[in-house]
Amino acid sequence: MADIRSFSKDFITEFIELYKAYPCLWKTKSKDYMNRNKKNEAYKVLLEKLQEVEKNATKETVKIKLNSLHAAVFVEKQKNSRFEERCRDRNR
Repeated sequence: MADIRSFSKDFITEFIELYKAYPCLWKTKSKDYMNRNKKNEAYKVLLEKLQEVEKNATKETVKIKLNSLHAAVFVEKQKNSRFEERCRDRNR
C-alpha cells in the first residue's frame, strides 16, 4: 500500500473532491449517512479512482487513505489554532 504522500497533488485534490461529493460518507446529519447501499456505492467510486494509482487497492485501502487524510487535516487545524493563539497573545 502506497503512502498517500507519494501521490500527485492533482490526484489527491481529485480524490478529496470526489469524497466531498458523497456526504453519505462524512456528513453525520445526512439522511444517507446510515444508508449502507449509498455508502457502498460511494466507496466503489472512490475505489475506482484510487485504483488508477494503486492497482491492488481495496475498500479497506480507501478507508485507510481517508483516515490518513482526516488525520492530516486535524493536525493542520491544530497547528493553525496554536499559531493564531500565539499571534493574539503577542498583540495584547
